[in-house]
Amino acid sequence: MRTIRIANFWRGVVLAPDDGSEIFLLVYVVPHDDAYTWAAKRLYTVNTATRAVEVRNVVAIEQLTPLRRRGR
Repeated sequence: MRTIRIANFWRGVVLAPDDGSEIFLLVYVVPHDDAYTWAAKRLYTVNTATRAVEVRNVVAIEQLTPLRRRGR
């Protein structure tokens, strides 16, 4: 994941290719100062069965995991 400048105030969060290609996927546009914080909380993977991009908010998952364990 990387960020790109769109304008002085805006940054785009993009998925960068692992295979050396030059095709990037724009996933979010936010004010400059929020881009890195937003990106750091997310994990993107490709589902091997559907080949769809999946996004997970890792911070939210980490916060919910202890609650789920207590509920068992």
